[in-house]
Amino acid sequence: MSFINSNLHQKKCKLCGKESVDISEKLGVCKECILTDYTNASKIISVIRKTYRMNYSLPIKPPKTKNGLTCGDCVNNCVLGPDETGFCNLVKNIKGKLVRIAGDAKNGLFSFYYDSLPTNCVAAPFCPGCSSSGYPKYSYIDGPEIGWNNLAVFYQACTFDCLFCQNYQYRKGVHVSKPASPKLLIDAVRKNTSCICFFGGDPAAHEYGVASSEGEDHQGQRAL
Repeated sequence: MSFINSNLHQKKCKLCGKESVDISEKLGVCKECILTDYTNASKIISVIRKTYRMNYSLPIKPPKTKNGLTCGDCVNNCVLGPDETGFCNLVKNIKGKLVRIAGDAKNGLFSFYYDSLPTNCVAAPFCPGCSSSGYPKYSYIDGPEIGWNNLAVFYQACTFDCLFCQNYQYRKGVHVSKPASPKLLIDAVRKNTSCICFFGGDPAAHEYGVASSEGEDHQGQRAL
């Protein structure tokens, strides 16, 4: 009896011509070529990256414009010329000044929902909300916090460029969402909200995450 998934099909490496079900259909390059001939493999992969970012109207690569303004908020260290946007698509050089379109302590691009505890968090084995870890200092129940919820927040922009990001769809938020105050998240905390988790991107571009986690609005007022 064959246990091979009939939905799998052979893919061909664009470099060496090898055929295998293990070759990524999106990348089109086998693992061996990536490891032994990365110079040429990266040329093929870079085309995929370029197409991917263009589909979301994102900068192709971190700008390094001569005599531009250095952002420095993340490892990309974008240097922006006039009217250029940073790799995260949240910072722009407007009339010689770096302006955060969103992502600062006052405004962020995010979405959120309530996730019942215990949840499928990767940290579940040692998460206070899903286990007895940290009780009573970090959780309300000695065990999984059944009846409580987690406020799951998704950043809608990122400083990374991961081709296989499981949260890629949230990058659309840069173009369709309106910036909101961290107070929106603070007010979203319910009586049975035990914890807040942030997903979807590198937090370096999202200062409001710190502000909302500390329970303060942009005026420094305690809200929790």
